[in-house]
Amino acid sequence: MANSTTEHPSASLKRSIRFYHDTVTFLVEQTIYKVLRRQFVFNSPVFSDMLSVPQSDTKSTEGLLDATPIILEGVLARDFEAILELISSPEDQSKIVIPNLSLDAWLSVLQLSRTWLMEFAHTMAYHLILSKLSDESFPRRIQIAREFNFADVFRDGCLELINRPEPAISYEEAECLGMRKAFGLVRARDIRQRRELAAYERKGPYIRTFSPRGAGEGGVERCEEAGYQDAEDVVDTLFGEEIGWMRREHARLFERDESGM
Repeated sequence: MANSTTEHPSASLKRSIRFYHDTVTFLVEQTIYKVLRRQFVFNSPVFSDMLSVPQSDTKSTEGLLDATPIILEGVLARDFEAILELISSPEDQSKIVIPNLSLDAWLSVLQLSRTWLMEFAHTMAYHLILSKLSDESFPRRIQIAREFNFADVFRDGCLELINRPEPAISYEEAECLGMRKAFGLVRARDIRQRRELAAYERKGPYIRTFSPRGAGEGGVERCEEAGYQDAEDVVDTLFGEEIGWMRREHARLFERDESGM
């Protein structure tokens, strides 16, 4: 069957909804990327707004040609490629290729996903980061938890300091938490160890409880031995306000106000 070369006026034609692929061109560092526009429109309200805005004549080809790409300033090619891997097939997660990146690289990807409001990429990066945090030092985990509002990572780290038998809380660990509140964890840890020892000596049941709810700046004076709280209550007494703030900020990551920002 011969191919027809008859020309048709464009006004009489329609584009296939499923098989007409529009592309967009980006420049990241010194590399040009030509990718499916729908990947960014579907996954990011930021790019959806950007790519749907009517362009002036001077910018009519921006993002369409290699000579006029959309320039993404301050973005590393490595991180951008990781984002591309994550958003390539959001409808079929089993086919997504997970890039082999360091923790720092995944943190950069997480930050990009927040900047561009990419919820799917954020979820993937978040869980990959959590899987890598166990190999990091306590101060590093606390620093990451505070920077990215990982409330559970922060809280679990504080519980770890109270409950671990050895080693004792180090100066670096105390310093990253704040000396006064870290001292409250030290007290709770010492009380736990004394009660464990007493229970062992009398061969009775050990109840993991610690300190009373009392007055005192920063909650430190609440960590006394006269009445007891469990480890979770100690941490919530000392750091509850900060942990609550982290949870609220994390919950608001993908909220947009009436202006769309």
